[in-house]
Amino acid sequence: MFLLTLKQVSLLLFYIFIGYFLRRKKLVGEQAGAVLSKILIYVFLPAYYVCSLSKNMTIEMIRTYLTLILLGIVSVIFVLILATFICKIFSKDENVRNMFKYMIMFSNVGYFGYPLVEGVFGVEYLTMFMIYVLPITMVINSYGYYILTKPTKEELLSKDGLNANNSKISVLKSIFSPPMIASLIGLTLGLLPFDLPEVIYDFLTPASNCMSACAMIVSGSVLAKLPLKKLFVSSKGYLLSAIRLVGFPIIFGGILYLLGVRGVYFVCLVVFLSLPAGMNVIICPESVGKDSIEGAKACFISYVVALITIPLVFMLMQALMGAV
Repeated sequence: MFLLTLKQVSLLLFYIFIGYFLRRKKLVGEQAGAVLSKILIYVFLPAYYVCSLSKNMTIEMIRTYLTLILLGIVSVIFVLILATFICKIFSKDENVRNMFKYMIMFSNVGYFGYPLVEGVFGVEYLTMFMIYVLPITMVINSYGYYILTKPTKEELLSKDGLNANNSKISVLKSIFSPPMIASLIGLTLGLLPFDLPEVIYDFLTPASNCMSACAMIVSGSVLAKLPLKKLFVSSKGYLLSAIRLVGFPIIFGGILYLLGVRGVYFVCLVVFLSLPAGMNVIICPESVGKDSIEGAKACFISYVVALITIPLVFMLMQALMGAV
């Protein structure tokens, strides 16, 4: 358990340090993070969602595991309500507050959660976990993208004046983002009564496979704005990590356990709540020219803290399941 978790986090941190090194040594320019973020948003992430959803979200699977999807819907509504209140203690700046709100709501299920679940619980649990996070993924690619990229009132005023049309256009652009459109396409393709030609997956898979490493390199290039020792200095980052990686899984996992919830439902919720923050908190703001350094610092700290918290939470979860 510990070695598996250490491996997953170490791989991600390694790519983050590559991006950090490239930028600090000026081997890439200041705009590298923004350029790579746009490639992620418009190419790699859409390819990933079309591939994964079209292969896994079939009508038969949705019918079989409908309860899991409903649990995912309840989970995302619940964390949205909590995050709305909790994020207010972190910052008065709207952009920073939205980044922390995203980090409280959404964990890194794709780059980190999937391989971890498969390694610890097996392929069957991985499939069910992917179904559980389906509604969460849709919210990440719509509302999540929206809060990370939407212009504040001050930003709208500084550009062309605040008016209703500007606000509506901004909301629509954010909600119908490339990842969201790709998610809808992937889901639709998965529900078709026939398999797609393999040539389509041959085309999309290489781009899909680039997503994780590229996201980490972008994160490192953003963090390169700070000296190495300052990456670990963020009281808000440690507080957020304590809430997200310790408080949530123990409190809400404990409530589920006391209510008699066991098996895959228990595992899916606890895993989702115990994973470190999603990298979109860096990628999405960078893709539209926003400063994401506060989110990047807190996100980085969450991966360092996860080295300790995830093995402990998973061992406790397995002990509880074994006690049944």
